[in-house]
Amino acid sequence: MTTPSIHAYPQWQLLGTTIGGMSILTVLTITQFFIIGTWFAMHHKVPTPNDFANISNGNLFAIMIIITSTLCSTFTIAIIKLKRGSNIKHYLALHQPSQANILQWLGILAVVLLVSELFVYFSKNNAALQFILPIYQTAQPLWLLWVAVVIAAPLFEELFFRGFLFTGIASSALGKTSAVILTSAIWTAIHLQYDAFNMLVIFSIGIILGLARLRTNSISTPLIMHMVNNALSMLQVHFYLSF
Repeated sequence: MTTPSIHAYPQWQLLGTTIGGMSILTVLTITQFFIIGTWFAMHHKVPTPNDFANISNGNLFAIMIIITSTLCSTFTIAIIKLKRGSNIKHYLALHQPSQANILQWLGILAVVLLVSELFVYFSKNNAALQFILPIYQTAQPLWLLWVAVVIAAPLFEELFFRGFLFTGIASSALGKTSAVILTSAIWTAIHLQYDAFNMLVIFSIGIILGLARLRTNSISTPLIMHMVNNALSMLQVHFYLSF
């Protein structure tokens, strides 16, 4: 059986992908607001705009990530299935990459992370660490936060960005290069809690994830890379608090 190419989905060109993507992000935003509002109502508090923009409670953060990721991953797959004759496995590039490819791209990711960490060390820029610290410190049980950050969040984000959006954009007139750049830019835009430097790092990582998706023709490669990246971030916080 021949594996369909990215261009086998002309119906999901830019307009369809844009409408579907906006629908998924709308569901994501509404669900987040609902969960935050419900959380504060259960604790007999009225949330402020800052409470919606900057979550510092680890339990709320973990629950919100797990629920929204599960819901929006399901919604993403449902939208793909709306296309008659669509194949989820091929559309989302659910193919198994070789171990050599995975190790190669993990090595590239390691170089990017090393360069960014050296900059953080010498510039004393620890904005990303300061964002996650209160979340990590207030998470009980802590394993739930790990599940949210290392498994749930990467799973949805890769299904959506390097899966749904990537294939839709790449199959349009914009092509594969634009798919890598645009998915990285949109992915960066949902991380507005960080400063300019960390958003630049996120964009760079997004480019690497997009290239890994393109070159290996598998969403598994960027998914593994994303999970490893988030796990390393959590370990960094753990060791920071331990010493």
